[in-house]
Amino acid sequence: MKISNISTQIILIVISLFSSYQCIAFQDRKLIDQEGRHNFGKNAVSIHWLGFHKYLVEQNLIEKQLQTQEIIIDKKSSIIMEIILEEKKVFYPSSLLHGLNFLATAFSGSLIPYYTKTNHDLIIRLRDESGVFYQSVQELRLHQWRGILLIPAMPFFWPSSIFQKNISQALEEGLKANE
Repeated sequence: MKISNISTQIILIVISLFSSYQCIAFQDRKLIDQEGRHNFGKNAVSIHWLGFHKYLVEQNLIEKQLQTQEIIIDKKSSIIMEIILEEKKVFYPSSLLHGLNFLATAFSGSLIPYYTKTNHDLIIRLRDESGVFYQSVQELRLHQWRGILLIPAMPFFWPSSIFQKNISQALEEGLKANE
């Protein structure tokens, strides 16, 4: 009798943990601006990070990705690669509708999913002593849905892994462009 009571409590705890993190995300990325050419080959670059203070996991992911692309990282290099992650303010077409969506989600116990989004710009800039010779700007959007009915899709569309995938693909596209 006590064993079934303990197992019931464990199941309720697991369900409540999943209920508090029931979130899925979809990525949206587009190239905003691209100027110049780069063909620095296997020259070493010094990397300057801007905007990654909250995104250390993503910064480490980018460093590993650069190493797999045979880019040599050397702090004394004359070529500087600036990798900038700018978080942008989110504007919803209708703030009233967004507020109603929040209330509907709260009053339905999250049966009605709640929609949010995040916007970032990933800027890759290459410069040397003569100035900037390449720049790529990509807009990264993450559309997120939160609700209990989304629990079965969570392992496949977890927001942090989708965001990391979005950044990784944006970096790859930004470095391939105009080579």
